[in-house]
Amino acid sequence: MTVEEFYPDSDVTQLYDNAQRVLQTFSDVFAEYGVALPSRQFTTWDATENVPVDCEQLTVQVIQAYNGTPGQQAQVPTKCQSGWTATYACQLWRCLPTVFDGTHVPDASQLDAVGKTFMVDAALMRKVACEIDSWGFRGGIMWDLTPLAQNGGYGGTQVNIVALVV
Repeated sequence: MTVEEFYPDSDVTQLYDNAQRVLQTFSDVFAEYGVALPSRQFTTWDATENVPVDCEQLTVQVIQAYNGTPGQQAQVPTKCQSGWTATYACQLWRCLPTVFDGTHVPDASQLDAVGKTFMVDAALMRKVACEIDSWGFRGGIMWDLTPLAQNGGYGGTQVNIVALVV
């Protein structure tokens, strides 16, 4: 049985559908600028620190959902008809030059090139957030960018996008 057969009412797949739409927006924006994304791409419902990083990858993780609009405090009572909001933590992981054999250290030019890659990724991730804002959410969206701690030879950038579920 497919998800569509099991859940014929699209209301129950909105969160997933939005996450897939965010993932597709990454592909569209990065392709527009000729920047390749990793082939491993997926959506998940999980805490950001629980997603395994064992290769280059792009993930869209739903890490929070609440009643109300982006920026509205969760403790403020809101009618369910007012809509709901989700936080999508989007992580892009890329290979890093690493020290190997205890003696071969990446030179400054390698580190600078990686820095440029990550900063271009960050700029394009901002463009992804702005493209999502253009979907026409009333009240707009919120987003923030941050570098992620190295993880097994990989470095990452995360953009958190807070938007209405539509």
